[in-house]
Amino acid sequence: MQPGRSDHPNGILARFARDQRGVSAIVFAIVLPVLIGFVGIGVEMGQWFHRKRSMQAAADAGAMAGALVLYQGVTWADAQTAASDLAVRNGAVAANVTPNNPPTSGSYTADANAVEVFVTESQTRLFSAIFLTSDVTVNARAVATVGTRAFGCVVALSGSASPAVSMAGNAAMNLNNCGLSVNSTSSTAFQMTNNTDLSASFGNITGGTSFANNYDLHSTPVSTGTEAVADPFADLTNPTPSGACTQTNYTSSGNGTIGPGRYCGWLSIGVNDDITMSAGTYYIDGGTFTMAAGSTLTATAGVTIVLTGSGSNWAELSLTSNTTINITAPTSGTYAGIAIMQDPDAPVTAANNIVANITATVTGALYFPTAPLNLSSNTVIQSTGGGTTGCGLIVANTLTMASNSQINLNSSAANCDPAGVPTTTTASPTLVE
Repeated sequence: MQPGRSDHPNGILARFARDQRGVSAIVFAIVLPVLIGFVGIGVEMGQWFHRKRSMQAAADAGAMAGALVLYQGVTWADAQTAASDLAVRNGAVAANVTPNNPPTSGSYTADANAVEVFVTESQTRLFSAIFLTSDVTVNARAVATVGTRAFGCVVALSGSASPAVSMAGNAAMNLNNCGLSVNSTSSTAFQMTNNTDLSASFGNITGGTSFANNYDLHSTPVSTGTEAVADPFADLTNPTPSGACTQTNYTSSGNGTIGPGRYCGWLSIGVNDDITMSAGTYYIDGGTFTMAAGSTLTATAGVTIVLTGSGSNWAELSLTSNTTINITAPTSGTYAGIAIMQDPDAPVTAANNIVANITATVTGALYFPTAPLNLSSNTVIQSTGGGTTGCGLIVANTLTMASNSQINLNSSAANCDPAGVPTTTTASPTLVE
């Protein structure tokens, strides 16, 4: 075999067959389109993931907006609009947003306070179209609910008073199956001093506390920085008594029964009188509701006493000197669950005082949303049965307890629901799914 021939071991073809230079370039050229495809698909999937995160944020925002509108007591139609609008403001396409109330799936399908928002979009394939041609559907879903929480059977609504609830001088508060709620943001929103006792299921204070001189919480869990509670009767229409005065500056004289109506000026129970109130609403317009020494009032047939007025003349509560009152609120109608209330238009100066050996047994709510309630000198407010049964609720702008005053209330749902008295309030909307 001649050297240089192609079939010679050292020939051109043999050397070419053995030559591995450039193989990597060939392999790379073959693999490069595949690598580009995988990188492209990875980038494409990243875009889908990023879009899903944006859609989820839109769904979350929409659900929270819808729940917030429901929380404010507005209709579902308005809540639905709010849910859609906020989802769109957060990047969703309006046509791709579907709000539902209640949710159509998940754990809250029976919750009328829950709002579900779906955001659905089709994503056009790019590199992945090499393998599949149908569009990719990306979904996001969120559920927010208003929720409820324990309300408390003693509530101070003021957002700034310092203190909003004050206990001093051997005052005691015994709250069975319920607790204390104080809305004030003051650093001394709740104050206990000088041999005072609190026994309750909870003490929820929006601001801070001030404790001194032999106070006793009796294992009551007291929390500060809590969310303020809503007024349970905030939607109640302000009282507007009309027509002629049933009585003007009325003072009882001897034992007897009086009926509902408009009492212009004061309504006073005379010394040692034993008076029964028939069922109904008693408007005390521009005066004072008073009970003189040794008197007794029985109003257990379903009674609401409304302290109202106008201008600078607003009715107030003033119970003094060894008197006894037994009152049960109606269970239906405008004032369901309210035993004694003060007009929400009354100024903070329209103070309500229960002092000097008073025993008030209540089934229902004592409601003074804009003015203080002051208890002192051996006053006792209790629910029927002395705090172990029945249902009692005190809602005031502020509450002051002094000189051996006591509040003994029970507020279990089993007792309060039939009485029309709220035991829970709505909580701020939260995302739950």
